[in-house]
Amino acid sequence: MAYVPRLIASRRIRNHALLEMLCYLLAPWMNAFGTAAVFGLWGYAMWRLVPGHGDTFMIHSWGQMGAVALFWAIGMTAPGLVWATVHRIQLRDEKAATLLRAAIAYPFFLLLGLVATWRAIGRQVARRNAWAKTERLAEEPVAA
Repeated sequence: MAYVPRLIASRRIRNHALLEMLCYLLAPWMNAFGTAAVFGLWGYAMWRLVPGHGDTFMIHSWGQMGAVALFWAIGMTAPGLVWATVHRIQLRDEKAATLLRAAIAYPFFLLLGLVATWRAIGRQVARRNAWAKTERLAEEPVAA
């Protein structure tokens, strides 16, 4: 975030390059805010579905909540399934079962990225920005 004002103020960076840099730098923040907004709305809608908590909000029944969750799950899975199908048709270098497993794993990979984003934000807020590098040990040359 510290670079954003300096990038915007720079006269040496063209607009298209600036837009690309801003997208790259701000994407994790937008993902974090978007995730918080979605889960916040879902939580609030579920809380309002509990009897005694007033009128419902956006979702008017648990059935609708299930339909929304199913729609979300399909939306998260569909891109991976399309990729697997196109890959199989064009290249035929992997078994269909392998591609299907990769397609099913894709939403979990995306969610893992969100977890990493939230972890990074937490580290930044806590000012834990040290990076312990992996120790490199001397290796013996391999005989050819």
